[in-house]
Amino acid sequence: MKTKFYIVYLLLLASLYGYSQQLKFINYTTDQGLSNNSVLDILNDDDGGLWMATWDGLNYFDGYTFTTFKHDINNPKSLPSNYLTSIEKDKDGFIWTFSNEGLISKYVGNNEFHHYKFNQRPRAMYASTSGVINVLVGEKIYKYSNGNFVDGADGASKNNQKKEFKKILLAKYPHLVINDVLKDKQGNLWFATFKNGIYIIPNHINNLTTSLIHNYTYDAYTPYTFYSNEVTSLNQDVYGNIWLGQKDGGLAMAYSGSQEISSVMPHPNRFPHLPVETTRAITKDVAGNIWIGYYNSGLYHYSEKTKCYVKFPVKESKQNEEWERVRSLYTAKDGSIWVGTYAGILRIKNNSYTTFEAANIPELPNNRNYSFYEDDNHTIWIACWGGLAKYNLKTQRFTKFKGQDKFKNYNIRNIKKDKNNLIIATEQDGVFILDLTTGNYKQLTKKNGILGNSVYSLFIDHDTNNYWIASLGGVTVYNTKKGVIKNITDANGLPSHMVYGVLDNQNQMWVSTTKGIAVIDKNTYQVTPFNPKEGWQAPEFSEGAYYKDNKGLLFFGGVIGLNYFNPNALTITPNTAKLKVQVNSIPITTNKAISKKHSNNTINVTVTPIVFPVKKTSSYYYKLRGKNTDWILAKGKQNIVYQNLSSGDYTFLLKNNLNDTPKEVFSLKIEKAFYETISFFMLLLLLIVGIGLLFIYLKNKSTKAKHKKLEEQIVARTKLIEKQKQDLLKINTELDDKNQEIIQQKEKLLSLHNNLKNQDFEVDKFKSFVLSQFQQPLSIILKMAHEIKNNQEPKTEILQQSGKIIDLISEWNYLDHIKELGEVRLTSVKLLPILKEIANSVKEKLKQNSANFNAQIDKSINWVEVDLLRLKLLLKYIFNDIVKYSEASSLLDVAIVLQENTLQFTVTSNSTVLQGNVKNILNYSPYYKAFLVLIKDLNGTCNLNNADYFSFNFSLPVIVMQNNTKAVETISWKHLDIKEKLPVNKNKILVFTAASNFNISNQLLQNTDNYLLFEDVVTNLSSALKQLQIDVLVFYQIGFTKEIAYFLQKYKEIPKKDRVPLVYISEEINYALQETSLEFGIDVVIQLPASKTFISNKITSLINRSTGRGQNKFQQEIFKILTEENDLQSSNEKLLKRSLEIIKEELSNPSFNVEKLISILEISRIKCYRLFKEQLGQSPSDVITSLRLQKAEYLLKNKKFNISEIGFECGYSDSKYFGRTFKKHFGVSPKTYKEQKI
Repeated sequence: MKTKFYIVYLLLLASLYGYSQQLKFINYTTDQGLSNNSVLDILNDDDGGLWMATWDGLNYFDGYTFTTFKHDINNPKSLPSNYLTSIEKDKDGFIWTFSNEGLISKYVGNNEFHHYKFNQRPRAMYASTSGVINVLVGEKIYKYSNGNFVDGADGASKNNQKKEFKKILLAKYPHLVINDVLKDKQGNLWFATFKNGIYIIPNHINNLTTSLIHNYTYDAYTPYTFYSNEVTSLNQDVYGNIWLGQKDGGLAMAYSGSQEISSVMPHPNRFPHLPVETTRAITKDVAGNIWIGYYNSGLYHYSEKTKCYVKFPVKESKQNEEWERVRSLYTAKDGSIWVGTYAGILRIKNNSYTTFEAANIPELPNNRNYSFYEDDNHTIWIACWGGLAKYNLKTQRFTKFKGQDKFKNYNIRNIKKDKNNLIIATEQDGVFILDLTTGNYKQLTKKNGILGNSVYSLFIDHDTNNYWIASLGGVTVYNTKKGVIKNITDANGLPSHMVYGVLDNQNQMWVSTTKGIAVIDKNTYQVTPFNPKEGWQAPEFSEGAYYKDNKGLLFFGGVIGLNYFNPNALTITPNTAKLKVQVNSIPITTNKAISKKHSNNTINVTVTPIVFPVKKTSSYYYKLRGKNTDWILAKGKQNIVYQNLSSGDYTFLLKNNLNDTPKEVFSLKIEKAFYETISFFMLLLLLIVGIGLLFIYLKNKSTKAKHKKLEEQIVARTKLIEKQKQDLLKINTELDDKNQEIIQQKEKLLSLHNNLKNQDFEVDKFKSFVLSQFQQPLSIILKMAHEIKNNQEPKTEILQQSGKIIDLISEWNYLDHIKELGEVRLTSVKLLPILKEIANSVKEKLKQNSANFNAQIDKSINWVEVDLLRLKLLLKYIFNDIVKYSEASSLLDVAIVLQENTLQFTVTSNSTVLQGNVKNILNYSPYYKAFLVLIKDLNGTCNLNNADYFSFNFSLPVIVMQNNTKAVETISWKHLDIKEKLPVNKNKILVFTAASNFNISNQLLQNTDNYLLFEDVVTNLSSALKQLQIDVLVFYQIGFTKEIAYFLQKYKEIPKKDRVPLVYISEEINYALQETSLEFGIDVVIQLPASKTFISNKITSLINRSTGRGQNKFQQEIFKILTEENDLQSSNEKLLKRSLEIIKEELSNPSFNVEKLISILEISRIKCYRLFKEQLGQSPSDVITSLRLQKAEYLLKNKKFNISEIGFECGYSDSKYFGRTFKKHFGVSPKTYKEQKI
């Protein structure tokens, strides 16, 4: 009984004092659609909608949109004036307006007003207590009756009672100018004043003498204040909310019940000391004062002396700011307050404190502490960011316990105790249940059914043995015997899937999330979320900031402050919306009967659920009886259209909840169509009888005509048979002659077939003859052309034309090697970029012929397994002949699709030259023959279609991959680890090619004797050659760009003995390539197709010839110094080796620079600079920057880190400085570089 009395007393006290502390408002202005920010009058209509008289028109608000009515000079039925001073609602629900000019109008719907005129200008308009409109004209009063105004007032004005209420407030504050008075449903008196905001006199037995009067004014530092101190009107809606009309402030609504939610937020007057920062932990001391821990700003508590929050001083924070980073608060049974920080634990008692640090206490595994829990044995259990700890309050000591060492590698957020088990919530490993007797544990993760492995808080319901687990995925209810019994996510109504705090209240669980607060019914698991904009500190609440005191008050903290409230005082069940219905934009207020013709059998029904505070997802059910069999659930404002309704009777029904009694809104009758009437059926019967008689007459007439015609046909048929008999005898004779002719043709065909069988042999003979006879004369021509000194034009022309002849002859010679490519080797490759590259190559070649090109490539083509070398050569060869015969202005269409693990190619062209040379290509082209060999190797098929234009199809089977795998790793910044990366017993081959050709070149060059490194950036070539012991540099299918040309020219300047051999491998057959390669110092040019053995022998031979070449200085110094242990090294060499080792270890340290290096080496700056310059040719600063940027380049290519993380990993604490340095070195920003390489 005492408990019940105490709860009732708390509720009464809250209603008495709540208004003065926590009343909250939401504002609507022109930004939300209001026509003007000066609102002079407000009222509700029967549907719950809100009407407002403003300085610029009449406004209607249904919670979704504002509708404005204004004067239209071209429409006599529009509002007569925009400046409205008051509005009233009559007993029939119609809205009346009174303008500043004294104009009276009644809104009759459909945007139309009916106007009423008087002999004199009306002075005022008001509604009597019975809802009759009265107008004061001069000294006379007129009342509205039967469509007109007649003499005589109807009943008393509601304003009479307001005059009496004004006297109460003016007795206390006689200087006030009161604009309006409202008595709400609880009997509280509200006063709107001219310049002093609003006053509220609570209606309570403790306020009989009106000693308690609350005053609200505009507060710029509070998010839930109204906007203007000049309040013009007051209105209470049907849901209990109070609305304020303001001059220059728009419309404001005081949330019903918002005074029940208390807030603690930074405020320059109320709480000037509180930091503007995220609340991280909450508790109360034994005196009932609130303590708040902040993310980086330390610990604050409420002081009875100052009536404000003050900071609790921790002197250790001056030397270590980590003491200011509070993560947890807990009030023990002995009255001490435990504070978990980044630097350790504070135990506060009697205004003094004790510190506990892991460095001094072996049983405390980590300084970061996220949760405390006190059991019945006077033991404090501590959750650390890396382990668990136990503190005995009796012995005042930390002690060890069974299983403690098993959790030293786990980051623990929350801890609870259930009997002899510790329930442990971790950052990313789920929940552990530790048996303190045995030291054994059980782990709960997503595999066991919980929603997330990142768990923020726990609650143990001892009555049901249920664990409530709040995690990154939502809330899981776990039973110790049954396992997971319920998972609750945002799909079930939670504001967010990230749940931070969970607290109980009787049969409810209250949770805080990143998007607001919600309450869960323990029995039904129904979730009721609270609108985060209705009185709460902010939508986002924070981790660890939740607390329940011994009185049952709940505390939740967030990014702006904290809220606390009595959960039993909050209304959880939302207001029931009023359902406003419009049919074809016309409001329906009663059970109206609607009739429509069958030709107009479509109806448009708009249902608007109106409720304040606004809830745009209010649900309801509707059904058109006669059309719908089941109730249809709808949410928010809906436009419902019924089309092509059959004739008959319908009734539109509505209800808010499925178990409610339905309301009949309107009945609908669709008249019968003409084809459903008796007249239609009579007419149809007559038509059927007439058609039947006509059919019989026509059938008899047709039978007679057919009989006569049949007789004539018999006679004619007899004559025809006799004639055919004679013709057959003649034809038989002719067939005998034809048979002899066919026998002769057969013999000729056999002879022609034997000749064709020898055609390939003859072609090969001719090819051998051309090669033997033409090669020597062409060599002489080329030699003589090179000797021409004076006349360059003939020389150039001779070389070009001779080159073309050599290319044509070489085609035969090279393409004969197509069968020597070796066995088919499948490679995993991202195919789409390669196909696009080939398509672009074809397009460029067609441009030289002035031909057009169109390619359509299936974008779903991604990672496949295929012999990439054969595929590229196959496509080059087939398109070589097609491009060759494509004349100017012709169009070549190529379509590539992937269907059922098969690449399908369709090639069409309108080129007449190509169509005319198809036979020559099929019979004589070496490219086409090489294409046939390759397509056979790849198990593909091809087909040339018979058409008026060129049409060629071929398909290749591939294996579609689900996940891609990197086949090659490039090396740049980490070349310092030479001993770990490069084997000593293999040929080190550096391959420079486009990233798309890594797999092909790997297929050609890889064997047990070779170790391949790949680069696709020219600037990395010099770095690799300087830093690595490379045996040969291979260029695969690259163009001689200006960057490549510059590199090769510079490389030629190095003495021959110090250069690595250079090899160029090309997929093209081009004589000019030999000439260009020689100019750039290329040692060997290999043109594909060529066997893998041939390529390997060429490279091995080059390596053997170049054995013993010199090493460049940078390579010698970096790798020799770091890898060799030589007692004969000079002091400078040893010092440089130590310097490089230090740089390697400190590369990711942002504070490491030349000054730190000098300090560690204990040498002067001049000596350090001279040491690096003499040995490496670079300053120490350049060496550090170069290695950092090389490491950054590697991480951008190969690791999934963001830009800031990569910068930090490479020693740049400032991401902007890292970006500028990287762009200066590479020419683009890190972000752009990463996007280009992905």
